[in-house]
This record gives sequence, structure tokens and C-alpha cells, in this order.
Amino acid sequence: MTTRSIFIGLFILLSSCTNNTDTSDISGSGPFSFEELSKIVESTRQKHGLPALGVLIQTGKDAPIVAVSGVRKLGNDQRATISDLWHIGSTAKSMTASLLATFVQQQKITFESTLFELFPEYADSFTPETKLITLDHLLSHRSGFKPNPAESQAEFEKLFVDINNLHQQRKKALLSAISEKLLFLPGSDFSYSNTGYIIAAAVIERLGNNDYETLLNERVLNPLHINHFGFGAPGAQHTGPEIVQPWGHVFSGKHLSPVAPDNIDQHNPQLFNSAGNLHISLTDWAIYARDHLNSRKGEGVILNQVLVEKIDMPTSGESGYSMGWGVLVEDGDPILLTHNGSDGNWFADIRLYPFADIVLLVVTNDGREDQEAKAAARDIREQFNKRYSPFP
Repeated sequence: MTTRSIFIGLFILLSSCTNNTDTSDISGSGPFSFEELSKIVESTRQKHGLPALGVLIQTGKDAPIVAVSGVRKLGNDQRATISDLWHIGSTAKSMTASLLATFVQQQKITFESTLFELFPEYADSFTPETKLITLDHLLSHRSGFKPNPAESQAEFEKLFVDINNLHQQRKKALLSAISEKLLFLPGSDFSYSNTGYIIAAAVIERLGNNDYETLLNERVLNPLHINHFGFGAPGAQHTGPEIVQPWGHVFSGKHLSPVAPDNIDQHNPQLFNSAGNLHISLTDWAIYARDHLNSRKGEGVILNQVLVEKIDMPTSGESGYSMGWGVLVEDGDPILLTHNGSDGNWFADIRLYPFADIVLLVVTNDGREDQEAKAAARDIREQFNKRYSPFP
């Protein structure tokens, strides 16, 4: 595991965010046709030199339009397809928040429940400050916990190398975090923290009496009939010359290099599953996204309207970060829910537009999250904004 692989990035753009680019301008009005979106995706992929690029747009109850361009692995001619799986990084944090919210919906806890109340057997390990941390603080990155449970490979190995059981790793991460000095008093500030979402998984396991991965499937994904997903890099059982799923790619100085799915040194540890280590197909990801928008209208499968409105609104009531989402608020209502993420080998971006009832998903197997991958997603949004009316 490299030091870089511990970090799961977040770059939230709380605006429509357009710029001048060379991306093909498809004239017309109304939703894209498949042919139009395919042309945009291909030209954008070529412009930014991405191995593969995928885009999904869904308006209301209409069938999604999906276009994928490029290859699963540089140096191999196997094309990426609409049914392929993509690592979506920290965009999956909203799934962890939704999973925890299912226990709130059952009235087993509230978002105001504290870690101190949930783990009384660790009372002696809490500091006066960590006793104040609530579930809301965890999910909105206002707990004061440090960004990651380990900031280097050596530190990670020291903490977890002898613990193979994920449940025990999460408990150790919890014990370590609640006994350390916080970055700030809980609720007083914001600091993006994968640690908080790892500890959220420990809470989920306490409440559900099962492992996080099983509970996510049972309580969120399976009820939506989502079957094409997993944790870590897709195609992790890679054997032989056939490339059965896209590979991630890392920029190594002068060029992109493919990263084998079974190269564990280049991927995030399983401990980060709840913080953003999921892979999923574009169409299945859209099912989850659509249910979230439907829940805002009281028509969702997983959560009721009141809970989703709570999840979507930052504590301040203004634009910022809520529970698993970056949120743009206008006149007291969210008009954009967004997140993106990367493990250094992939990049994914999700945009939900409640006013227009639109889902926009962008994925690539290019890990240049601060550079070409992010720029490609921005170019896709520019073309999207020319044809759709996502904001009030």
C-alpha cells in the first residue's frame, strides 16, 4: 500500500461550473440522443487523453441515456462497455449515510446519538471532547477527527497489520480516534474525514449485528435490486490475458500506467470500504441516485421524505456539506447534491438536481483527479448545461 492510496479525494464544485473548451458542441434542444451523448463522450475522452470515459443522464422516470468510450486498459484493445463496473470513490459516502439513516428510520438511534452512548464499554477511552461527537458530526465531517486513521503506510501497518478481521479493524480505529486530541470541538468546524466514515461503519455494525458490507447490501442495495457492485477495484480476481473489467490508471511522472486490480499495494485498504471503496455499474449507480431523488418526493424505497430532507440539508441551512453530499442551497432548498472521489486510480462525479429531477454521473478509469479527469467531468457538465435546465 502506498501512502497515496490511503487518501480518497473530494472536490466539490457548488455551481453549474462552465468554462470555454474545445469539447464538441452539439446544437439542439431537449435531452441528448444516444448518438449525441456518445459523440460528446468520445471527443471529451480524446481531448483529455483518458483511457475510458462513461456518462449517464437520467431525467425523471425516463430511461437513462448512457454512453461509454475508450478501453478498459491502456495497451489493450478491449473496449469499455455500458455494463462495466467503475470505482466511484468517496461518492459512495452518501450510501453509508443512507445505511445509517435506515436505523434512524427504525428509531433505534437518532442523528443526535453520541458515540459515547453507543459504545459505553469504551467509556474510559473517551476524552471530554470525544464524548460530544454525534452521528450527525461523523457524517457531516464536523467531528474533529483527523482525515485518516493513518497518514502513512508505516503508521497504517503499525495499527492494523496484525488484524485481518475488518470488524476488529474498525473497533481499533474507533478506540484510537476517541482517545486522541481532536482537531476542533465537535460541531464547531468542518474538516473532511475518512476516519469519521470508518467509525460510522463501526456504529452500523453495532446496530445491525453484522458486517458493514453485508448490511449495505441487505438494507440499501438489495431492496433497489442492485446486483452489480463490490468493494475495491473491479475485476479483482484477474487471471490471464483477458481484461474482464476496466483497470484504474495512475499518472507516474510522464504517462499513465494501468494498475492491476489485484495489486493491493496500489489500492485503498478494505478498512476504507465505508469511506468510499465501492465499484458499481453506471446503471445500478443511477438506480440508487434516482431513489434518493424520489425519496425527496416521498416516493423512495429506502428512506422516507423527512429523513432524506434531513440528510440533504447542511446543519447551517446554507450551502456546504450535509451527510454524504456537497449541497448548493437556494431559497432554503437544495438545488444541487454532488460529490466526487478518487482512490488515485479512478475518478467519479455525481450530480443530482432536485428541481429538474435529473441525475448526471461521470466516471473514468483515470486517476488524475486534480487534472485531466476532473477537467473532463467539467467539460461534460458544460455540454449538459447547454441542453438541460437543471437549476430553478
